Amino acid sequence: MSDQTPPPIPPTPGTGGAGSSTPPPSSPPPGSSRNPGQTPGHNPWENVASGAAQSFGNTITDVGTPSFFAGLFDYSFSRFITTKVLGVLYGLVTVLIAIGYIVAVIGAFASNVWLGLVVLILGPLVGLVYLIFARITLEFYAAAIRTANNTTTLVDQGGLRR
Repeated sequence: MSDQTPPPIPPTPGTGGAGSSTPPPSSPPPGSSRNPGQTPGHNPWENVASGAAQSFGNTITDVGTPSFFAGLFDYSFSRFITTKVLGVLYGLVTVLIAIGYIVAVIGAFASNVWLGLVVLILGPLVGLVYLIFARITLEFYAAAIRTANNTTTLVDQGGLRR
């Protein structure tokens, strides 16, 4: 996706951009509540909307993420490493759940044969429930980080950063 060029940004209404054949819109009558407290025809969200149109279709990898160790030692927390470690963390959780199941089966059989059979049969279901909860939790963190990255990108493109 990074080799695609973003769509052109349409001229701001009222500027009569190059090649514009339509006249600028007339200003609203005095006393109109179209833009209360603002200059007629001025919309403060136009820059944000055009920035969103430009970044639509970009992925998180297009944002230009720093290296893992640079993000790890960023004490201002301006760089996120969460999305880089989620896959490894999910694999680790999967392995730990499998090891826990094996240990539970061995322990249950050491205690009682019937208890061992129950754990052997119901253990995968319990492990699957734990794996589902781990996945949902990790997806929540990934979505929060992606939302923060995209919000930062929109603010930077819209010129609203203070």
